[in-house]
Amino acid sequence: MFKLRYLPIFFILITTGFIGCKTRLPQSTGQPATDLPADSITVIEADSIVKEAVVADTVAIDTLTQTEIDIAEVLPVKKDTILMTAVGDIMLGTNFPESWYLPPNEGRDMLAGVSQIFDGADIVFGNLEGVILDSGGTQKECRNPKACYLFRSPEYMAERLYEAGFNLMSVANNHAGDFGAKGRLNTGRMLDNQGIVYAGNMAQPWILFEQEGITYGFAAFAPNKGTPNINNLKQARQFVMHLDSLADIVIVSFHGGAEGSNYTAVPREHEYFYGEDRGDVYHFAHSLIDAGADVIF
Repeated sequence: MFKLRYLPIFFILITTGFIGCKTRLPQSTGQPATDLPADSITVIEADSIVKEAVVADTVAIDTLTQTEIDIAEVLPVKKDTILMTAVGDIMLGTNFPESWYLPPNEGRDMLAGVSQIFDGADIVFGNLEGVILDSGGTQKECRNPKACYLFRSPEYMAERLYEAGFNLMSVANNHAGDFGAKGRLNTGRMLDNQGIVYAGNMAQPWILFEQEGITYGFAAFAPNKGTPNINNLKQARQFVMHLDSLADIVIVSFHGGAEGSNYTAVPREHEYFYGEDRGDVYHFAHSLIDAGADVIF
């Protein structure tokens, strides 16, 4: 099983839930054994009852042959409980239009209060609003210049995210393109430098990664230009079904829906806000659950 934990901090959103998790053993790819890595060959050739016994830890060792023991020793032992901690939108400070929008001490104190809450979590997820870029980039044009907010965080903020414990980020939102292609590319570079896995732009709409023997698939969506579109359900389902065929746990996040005090309930229909189709998030979520998603943020 895996547990979900949402936390309320600063710009960060909350709820809590528990969810069941599928366990998937390595499967044959249909390729000849000689084309597979040695550990895959061992798994494919192992007797199915031995594989099940090793995972369940139920068969006495003296009932196995030496060959079966050798096979069992190379099979990874997967965790039976995964703890995921998730927060909502994150924007730790912007150097645009002026540097006085930045917190003191390069933001080192901002997340100090939550780092210990993140301790022990296998996945710590957040939605990164804005870009990580010291300077430059092509500024986004806004429909209403009087209500135009652009977020550009200095590169040291990527370190703050890592220090706090984040290891999974969505970059699918309305601020990910605030400073054009340069902003998107540098954001990805800075997250890569810190070992923080991310997805949610057209170059990387989804990603597979492994941690402690568990394979995760992650995809992120939004109704905004340059992101996998929350309204393209056919494509979203294709991404999730592909991930479901490869991963033990499939995680999906979306940035959608209208905003403000008049939009605090999900209407189970398309919501339009600031001239954008923000999606039918209820239908989107259930469609991707049906496609194989295990967790949707």
